[in-house]
Amino acid sequence: MNRDVKALTFEFADAEVADCQLLGDVLTLRFAAARVQSGPRSEAQWMALQLVASGVRQASTGNAAACVGRLQDGLLRWAGDGSRQRHLPLPFHSERACTLELEFAQGECCVWAVHSVQLQALPGRCAVDAYQC
Repeated sequence: MNRDVKALTFEFADAEVADCQLLGDVLTLRFAAARVQSGPRSEAQWMALQLVASGVRQASTGNAAACVGRLQDGLLRWAGDGSRQRHLPLPFHSERACTLELEFAQGECCVWAVHSVQLQALPGRCAVDAYQC
């Protein structure tokens, strides 16, 4: 049976980071509420997501624990051509080197050079029309 399933797109801005951990060279960001949309004109929905970046080579901040709260902006800057990507399809996986750049509403800025990035929905969680933190 072929069902018309709309792909979701994640946007960094306004996402709520609940937890950020750097263990060895693996960075894990858990989003309590991340904005996803099925198209540019569709209603935004919110869901819990997890971003895992491997091969972390450097960081602009020594305290990953400070990188929590609402994101003002965020993007991947791809190595080589320097292009920027503020939206990611869900799920997403890339083995291409990039820089993960996050700017938080409280003023904290975090930058990590990474080898690969993976974004996925957390198991057992669904999208909702609104959220409260």
